[in-house]
Amino acid sequence: MEGNTTVCIVGLGYVGLPLVEAFSRHISVIGYDVDEAKVTELSDKGMDRVYNRCPPDQTG
Repeated sequence: MEGNTTVCIVGLGYVGLPLVEAFSRHISVIGYDVDEAKVTELSDKGMDRVYNRCPPDQTG
């Protein structure tokens, strides 16, 4: 994938979170989940709190 590619992963559970981690090594990723507690927990571990996204260089 080249250019300004961004993907959105809906659901940050058993499948979604590993996908976010894998994609975010190379491209911009937006992660979405309806569970606010889960989003808050992930934000505390390094996700951008404003946009709920991992920077492309996030490696977990």
